[in-house]
Amino acid sequence: MFVADNINLLRSLDNETIDLIVTDPPFGKGRTFVSGKLKPELSAEERSQELEQMAGWGVTDRRAARRAEIEWPDQDGQASYDDIWTWQDVHVKFAEQLEQSRSPAAVFINATRAVCSDGLVAYLSFMAVRLVEMHRVLKPAGALYLHCDYTANSYLRVLLDAVFGKDNLRGEIVWQRAAGRAKGSQHARKTFGADTDTILFYAKTPAVRLIGGYRPLSEGELEEKFPRVEEGTGRRYHTDVPLFRQPAMGPRPNLCYTYKGVANPHSSGWRVGRDRLAEMDARGEIIWREGKRPLRKTYADEYRGQPLTSLWADIPNLTGGSERTGYPTQKPVALAERIIEASSCPGDVVLDPFAGCAYVPVAAEGLGRQWIACDISPRAMTVVKRLFGFQGGVTEGSRSQLG
Repeated sequence: MFVADNINLLRSLDNETIDLIVTDPPFGKGRTFVSGKLKPELSAEERSQELEQMAGWGVTDRRAARRAEIEWPDQDGQASYDDIWTWQDVHVKFAEQLEQSRSPAAVFINATRAVCSDGLVAYLSFMAVRLVEMHRVLKPAGALYLHCDYTANSYLRVLLDAVFGKDNLRGEIVWQRAAGRAKGSQHARKTFGADTDTILFYAKTPAVRLIGGYRPLSEGELEEKFPRVEEGTGRRYHTDVPLFRQPAMGPRPNLCYTYKGVANPHSSGWRVGRDRLAEMDARGEIIWREGKRPLRKTYADEYRGQPLTSLWADIPNLTGGSERTGYPTQKPVALAERIIEASSCPGDVVLDPFAGCAYVPVAAEGLGRQWIACDISPRAMTVVKRLFGFQGGVTEGSRSQLG
């Protein structure tokens, strides 16, 4: 866990060393987010540890923190952050390097000046230099999931097209974070209620494939989907998967054969080759019916789950409970778990350069991944220590260690 401006961390990492980046950066909304104090409230011991930690880095006041390019945490444990952008927030040296490179990202940034405010252009420039570094550190089989909302998602998508290549966009995931009704008002409404966020999913190369991407079914859903019970074994199954290919799927001469006197009357043939069909038959996975098409058994205990679509409406946002840290705009750990399972394997390295409330490191640790996290505030380190119960999992880092 590093407390630093993440551009310094990103530039310190070697090329192609990260398997997956999952991050929830500021959204460019132009306002300050405040949600009260940490939960539970910051203790005197934790506050003392933060001050000692910063003093060890030579940071003893707000001015020194600004020089060290980190944030001076609020004295009373307030959980807040500014999402208001000016050119002072952009790392000028790196922005100039991006401009001089004449990269597609720099061309896009310049083009947005005609339609965007200076604040939004500053935000996009801030993101551009970091996205270029994220692309560099990802392995060829790596992927990026970037959380955003309607405020700047269209601009971020074009920016990511410029950095990753538009053909490497794998989708816009819509997360329904709330399902409540819009707030009432005595005035006529000007817009619809906003209860969704967007997660932009980009691959490093065209060869990248999903590793997971399934939603497990509940016990009730499994019973409904697999209504039959096999005699002798007690295994639940259904017979909804046909063994014959549909005529509309086109001719397949290599799959046109007769087995046990049965053949598809159409030239589309069987769904599997003869050898595999014989293996399935030997295992008792086929129901033969005289004069009718055979049925294939599909078992509940072999079912991976419902393949995910781009609409995620089954992970509710946090409303309270033990997972709440008091951080504004905190996301549920289950959201990061789904992404990590879909695009990484145990032992892979997951990076979150905007760690905040640390929901990504928590999910990565629980799923057996290695992780690197970064945040500009020492308060994030306090939250991470709480989440891991002060028991390993956290190696403190600062800007001075980044070279």
